[in-house]
Amino acid sequence: MFVVDDVAQAAIAPIYTAADVMADPQFQALGSIVSLPDDELGQVRMQNVLFRLSETPGKIRSTGAPLGAHTDEVLKRYGVTEEQFDELRRKGVIR
Repeated sequence: MFVVDDVAQAAIAPIYTAADVMADPQFQALGSIVSLPDDELGQVRMQNVLFRLSETPGKIRSTGAPLGAHTDEVLKRYGVTEEQFDELRRKGVIR
């Protein structure tokens, strides 16, 4: 809701918090907020893809991988050895 303020001569609108955005009926009607299942958190509400075009609408497929899901793969790519992995895990640097 934008209003032109006669005194300030400016378009003004409320400043929303994240909670305001999640509760706003217009954002919900536009499909701007989606709810996705997450193995650790349950249902997670989040912002949808910003620009959903008619022929290529796009969509959010997941909430993201769990912490550490790709650590081994990435570090192996950079030459980290099994001994180094063990040491990093022992020190609590990686899971």
